[in-house]
Amino acid sequence: MKKIRMARGVTFTFEEGCNKYLENCRQRNLREGTIGHYRQSYTQFYKYFDPKMSIEDIDEQIYKDYVLHLKSTLDNDVSINSYLRDLITTLHFFMNEGWLPHFKMQAIKVDKSHIETYSENELQLLLKKPNIKKCSFTEYQSWVMTNFLFSTGVRQRSLMHIQIKNLDFDNNVVYVNVTKNRKPLIVPLTLG
Repeated sequence: MKKIRMARGVTFTFEEGCNKYLENCRQRNLREGTIGHYRQSYTQFYKYFDPKMSIEDIDEQIYKDYVLHLKSTLDNDVSINSYLRDLITTLHFFMNEGWLPHFKMQAIKVDKSHIETYSENELQLLLKKPNIKKCSFTEYQSWVMTNFLFSTGVRQRSLMHIQIKNLDFDNNVVYVNVTKNRKPLIVPLTLG
């Protein structure tokens, strides 16, 4: 197997490298929400990493120091892992481009916690149909959207892109064309 060599004379700052990764995300046609998520993570990175530091200065020890920095400044392990995953993805891009030698990185272990769900009474209250003659349009709209999200399990973004032509009341299905993984769905509708 051929070894990857560092490109000689090619030096980027951390900020320039991050911008090049965002450009790569656009080339791969990632969603704007994903790109925005990376941009937000980069603002967190720049609190620790000097944006003007050379990519070549990043090594395994700096990564480990950043992990300890996050653990001392954030108290939510899920948030810490989110930032670490974004940094790992960005650094792997740098490594694959030959700007950085390969080194091992991993996220931290996270304790799983019990997710509190709605009680039966809370669900009944939340899903109770409002009096159409007395409620505002916004209240009715919220009730319809809440019921649709609960009964289909689609994401909010998918719901926002559903059009009348996507509803098939003859077969009680809805065609969801905008999804996170870009695979269209046919979701059954429970009417009644």
